[in-house]
Amino acid sequence: MSAPTPGEAAGDSPRVLFRSHNRRGLGHLMRALNVAREIRAISPGAGIVLHTRNPSTAQFCPPDVEWVLDDGNDPANGWHATLRAVDPDVVVYDTMIPDDPYTEPIPAAARVAYVMRRCADERHQAIVESAFLERVDVAVVPHDRDEFDRPVPDSIADRLVFVGPIVRAPDPVRAACLRARHGLDGATRVIVSSAGGGGFAETAEPFFDGVWDAHRRLGGDPGLRHVVVLGPHNGGAREALPGMRLVKSEPDLVDLFALADLVISEGGYNSVNEIRLVGAPACFVPGRRRWDDQLQRVRALEARGLAAVVEPGPAADTGARIAAIADDHALLASLRRRNRELPVLPGNHGAARAILGARAA
Repeated sequence: MSAPTPGEAAGDSPRVLFRSHNRRGLGHLMRALNVAREIRAISPGAGIVLHTRNPSTAQFCPPDVEWVLDDGNDPANGWHATLRAVDPDVVVYDTMIPDDPYTEPIPAAARVAYVMRRCADERHQAIVESAFLERVDVAVVPHDRDEFDRPVPDSIADRLVFVGPIVRAPDPVRAACLRARHGLDGATRVIVSSAGGGGFAETAEPFFDGVWDAHRRLGGDPGLRHVVVLGPHNGGAREALPGMRLVKSEPDLVDLFALADLVISEGGYNSVNEIRLVGAPACFVPGRRRWDDQLQRVRALEARGLAAVVEPGPAADTGARIAAIADDHALLASLRRRNRELPVLPGNHGAARAILGARAA
């Protein structure tokens, strides 16, 4: 999609531009869309544009959100070109800060919001030392205070707004459609497996090796229906086993999680929070990421009785441990009960209000 022309928002409604920078995973993209829905509820006439580097954007972006895909080949679709063309009232940066904050062509009157997600120590230190934070009007933290556990300088502390997880809410109507689409009627046990990071081979393939081994161990259950979401960027040629359904991607993944007796997942931000939101029992097999400590995230849940964790290893070992969890009905009941006792409170609306500032009043 080509860069939009400036001034598209009607009347006094704000023009809001999201910088959804990650090319591989879906975290930035999904957070932007979750907040965009709330911005639309607060300000129906808002012009919302996503500048994205993720080739999966077309699968997830609704008609009322414009998007610009930056594939690195056309300067007209580059970030600075989009920023100049949109001339936004509000600019939202998610997780990634500009390489050179002094050359960002942000309109002088624009409100700048930064989504400060929990990162690994080295990355967090680089963020809080960046001069970019001087230009930020609000830093939206999509965690609760205990989960964030990162030091911030006094200079930004009064601009932090803790909103809780930014996560899409489930919908019973969508869930009913998914049940029919994935052939889950009549199932006595539903397992959903989903790789994070968009399904790229170097991280997803070891995960799926363990999932396939676990399914073979559970394959004697005739009532088992196992939906495996490979990820939109997965190029593998795996074959489904009996009782298994493979899909490349599922835009309504949170609703699929809601149907599951067990979810097997890596430990990415979006996956963890969507699973927690619907209260599904989960077995997390955390992946290794450069800036995101998935193991820390899921171990913290395990310590509170909210999830089971299997650290990555040989496929046979991983599969055996997943299968043992899937067959431990007392554990699964305990996980579901514990998630009901400690529910997730989405921060989407609070994030939208903080991003819009006085416009949200």
